[in-house]
Amino acid sequence: MRCLAVVLAAVTGCSFAFVDGPPKTPSTRPVCTTGKGIPLLDSLFGTVELATGVIYLSGADTPGLDSGVASQMQTIGVLSLVSAAVHYVAALSGNSDVNRCLEAQAQWDAGK
Repeated sequence: MRCLAVVLAAVTGCSFAFVDGPPKTPSTRPVCTTGKGIPLLDSLFGTVELATGVIYLSGADTPGLDSGVASQMQTIGVLSLVSAAVHYVAALSGNSDVNRCLEAQAQWDAGK
């Protein structure tokens, strides 16, 4: 169980690690992330995790299923939903950083 939690923590939220917003007060044209690929990947992974969580949680109450297996399915389902939430938050954060970067670069180019 701990191993699964560590793996989930390690693979969620790429936007937190790989998207750079603009500096607060740039002295030159801001160098930051302008592409939305990583936030898009976070949202796609979040959707996969959401579907996985729903599938596991809905399958956990199958009649005649061993209680140990049902418990494992519930655990995986809940962890998948948590991972989906982290991915979606990361996607929103990354998208916001990219938007702020693009705006800061446009303002710099306009001479502000």
